[in-house]
Amino acid sequence: MELAGIVVVLFFSCSLFLKTMDGLEDTAEAGMNELVDQLRSRNRVEVRHSSRSMVMARICEELKAPTTIVKSLVFRSGVSTSNLQRLEEALRVNETVEAVSFVSLKSLEEIRAAVACCQDKPRIQSLSLLNYNPSTNHNGVEGITTIATTICETIFGIPLLDDRTADDPLLQNTYVGGVPTIRHLEVDAYPLGSQGIQILEDAIASSTSLLSLRLTRCNLRGDGASSVVKIIKRNRYLQVLDLTYNPFFLGDGFKREMTLKNIVNGGLRFNLNLLELQLQTPPAAKIPKIDRLLDINRFWANYSKPGSNLSSVPFSAWPELMARVAPKPTVLFAVLRDAAPALFY
Repeated sequence: MELAGIVVVLFFSCSLFLKTMDGLEDTAEAGMNELVDQLRSRNRVEVRHSSRSMVMARICEELKAPTTIVKSLVFRSGVSTSNLQRLEEALRVNETVEAVSFVSLKSLEEIRAAVACCQDKPRIQSLSLLNYNPSTNHNGVEGITTIATTICETIFGIPLLDDRTADDPLLQNTYVGGVPTIRHLEVDAYPLGSQGIQILEDAIASSTSLLSLRLTRCNLRGDGASSVVKIIKRNRYLQVLDLTYNPFFLGDGFKREMTLKNIVNGGLRFNLNLLELQLQTPPAAKIPKIDRLLDINRFWANYSKPGSNLSSVPFSAWPELMARVAPKPTVLFAVLRDAAPALFY
């Protein structure tokens, strides 16, 4: 009787286990089918189990199909190097994806493989690297300088160093390789620090493709302000620079005032193209000096559009605007010519 009872219990236990497994398989398949439907019907899709090879294999297969319409992909739980290589092949075939975001990459090899997904795909213009989560110590093999150098070389390329740079000043600070099609770059929660921004400064300042750059929660500090100033002064293409959630960048009191003064007088006064500059962790009070210069930049951007004029520029902004275009005789002449009706009629 006891043996019969044990057999019955084992039978029901096995039946329950098999039903449970069937339920899990059904749930997984249902989730996979839902993901495929999203790739075929939505512009933006978040992949929450991107660390699973089975999920990535299905996604890559679907990305190669003409039925996919997704434009933005977010990989929430990291992607292994092998799956990133598979993704690179799929994106090379895909005709719709324009933006990719990678969350919780775990090694330098994964960073390189993630950026490589964009290198042979001119359609991809937006890249986000969020929440670096390595298994090794930041102070070890994958230290700050190594992480920053990896980002610099993979995204912006390496400096052109040969005889031509000495003979032609225009070729100095020229970077080759990288991803020249990237227009929008976001790096969040990567331990760059002041050393990292110093490594990146020349490449960012020399970029002619980047329109927006967000370096948030990257442990930027006050001693990295000179690099930010150089980027603002030299890059005439960048329109948005976001350095929020770096609480030690501006500092307090006298240090804060000196940092802001350096950014305004050393960088922003020489740049008419930057339209948005975020330095503080929101919500925060406005910074009058910077906001005034950015307002003038926006007036200038509107004036630069075809068919626009300077009638919208307030009289209070004219002295600053004239001072900033004065070093450029051709531009100054055009502004004076177009400003005459607005000022005198």
